[in-house]
Amino acid sequence: MNVLAGIAIAVFAGSINGLFALPMKAMKKWEWENIWFPFSIVSFFIFPWLIAKVSIPQMEEAIRMLCPCDIVSAMITGAFAYTGSLICSLAFQMIGQALTFALLVGAMTIVGVLFPILIYHPEVVPTQTGFYILLGIGMVFVSLVLSVVAGIRKEKSQCAATTEKKNNTFIAGIVFALVGGSLGGLISLGMNTGWANSLKMVAVNFGQADAMQASNLVLFFVLLGGGIPNIVYTVYQLTRNQRWHLYRQKESWWYWLLLIMMCLQYTGSVILWGISSSENLLGKLGSSVGWAIFVSFIVISSNLGGFLTGEWKNAGKRAIALMGIALLIILMAMATIGYGNYMLH
Repeated sequence: MNVLAGIAIAVFAGSINGLFALPMKAMKKWEWENIWFPFSIVSFFIFPWLIAKVSIPQMEEAIRMLCPCDIVSAMITGAFAYTGSLICSLAFQMIGQALTFALLVGAMTIVGVLFPILIYHPEVVPTQTGFYILLGIGMVFVSLVLSVVAGIRKEKSQCAATTEKKNNTFIAGIVFALVGGSLGGLISLGMNTGWANSLKMVAVNFGQADAMQASNLVLFFVLLGGGIPNIVYTVYQLTRNQRWHLYRQKESWWYWLLLIMMCLQYTGSVILWGISSSENLLGKLGSSVGWAIFVSFIVISSNLGGFLTGEWKNAGKRAIALMGIALLIILMAMATIGYGNYMLH
């Protein structure tokens, strides 16, 4: 077991995931749905299939040996989790990338770290490991509250004459980010279930996959299920708003290059998290601990991207200081959770 390698992979995965949405800011001639539709096709269908095909030599044989109920369970989990991703993409437009990711991480940590331990590893709770992990989760919750306060101060500073409509949009953005994050945490929760373990076992025994890459089969079906609500919703929006014609703009040809970059970052980061969560790297709590590290570095890198692209311009010193404290607490929380996992082994 190589804990340091698992941590390093999770850190890298979270760092690139937190920056995947940045190219959207350069696609000014496209609306959100014009971006999210091709992004969903490539990120949820094409890339996951290619990665699974490469990492599982006998992919077709493995799929033939799968129980249909396991496939359905994975796809349902993905549909719920990535409906959360869809909701968060709307929050980007309402409250900005930095605050959305901060709220997202708090909710994803509670659902994706706390729940799996309570449900599947309750014996850990009364131990020192459990104490440090629960302490770390509590610290994440504190950072979540500070992030909300920082966001409110930012909104007031940037819009001194905030209208009721703008205020309602801001509140809706916070709610969307929290709900989306809670649903997104179902991925980590699902990786602890019997159906996920069954899929990984088949990937190794029949697909001849390496144990550390067996999760690629799980994530293939999870992402496949997650792509369905995203594509359905974006097709609806493109048709309803009559925006299909925007794809024909000659000046926006280079947007497709940015889209490929987004897709590589997003799908690649999710696959890397799956690898980091392997029991061979982070132990029996790997999916939970790896998830905690993964989502924490999502918020750190996304806030860095948000600051660099001017999201927090004129936000006020207090708002920036609060967000800085929130990020520091997240780092401390991850160190605490990581230490707890280290004590277990």
